[in-house]
Amino acid sequence: MDYFFDRNLKLEPYTTGCFKFHPNKDYWNFNSAFGGWVAAATIRALHLSNEFRGEIISQHVQFISAVKADTLFAIATLRESKRTTDFWSVTISDAPENGRTLMVAEIIAGSRRKHDLVYDPPMPEFKQPEDCVRMRNNPLSPRWLDRYELMLSSGKPFTKNPTPHAVTLIREDDQRPPDAVSICAMLDASMPRVFFVTDKARMASTLSMSSHIYASDAEIAEVGEDYMILEADSAAVRHGLSNEEARLFRRDGLLIATSYQTALFK
Repeated sequence: MDYFFDRNLKLEPYTTGCFKFHPNKDYWNFNSAFGGWVAAATIRALHLSNEFRGEIISQHVQFISAVKADTLFAIATLRESKRTTDFWSVTISDAPENGRTLMVAEIIAGSRRKHDLVYDPPMPEFKQPEDCVRMRNNPLSPRWLDRYELMLSSGKPFTKNPTPHAVTLIREDDQRPPDAVSICAMLDASMPRVFFVTDKARMASTLSMSSHIYASDAEIAEVGEDYMILEADSAAVRHGLSNEEARLFRRDGLLIATSYQTALFK
């Protein structure tokens, strides 16, 4: 099936290790590209690289400048290759050479192995989809909101909640089955935590985001068209900075991935 996410995240080989693509305003915040979409582009670039092997284990992204150039370039560099683990850097730039660096991602890929030691944290309580409120695009929301079915189970945005904790059910709007590429976008789909500790509208922008995938590609594929559970909380909001900690679960309780963000807010 031809899914919207894949149609709007197409990278073309430009030179060795360099891929050309264009931002799509369906995956826009207000005046620049959605950070999760850009993070997904770095994973797509690795999958297109001849030396890529294994599965995505972790990704650390630094958002340096707003991503809104008409043409973008993803430059993938293999930093080190170990027996079962590879260390990559992917730079998003507005030119293939000597361009302005907009974002940098450090990514670890490798093979997973079965092990007898297993632990999963408890999954948060959540409502069934029919009992949740779907968050929809509006003049004050990012444009990409309608690309996902985001069903708010707990936490009330733009309200002084006791804590910034919230639980959302999530899947692609056209029910595209998740994979490592889309997971790295979805981990950035939670509303900024400052929205849950004040009744005033605050603009926020992410400085850095670290995503860690603990499920195998096969375990992620088992989600199919089902919802996943996205739990988000904050450890601190102070000095114009906010932390976000997110966990993404399958509905059967398997932890798929976690992410950690630091964002600026006004």
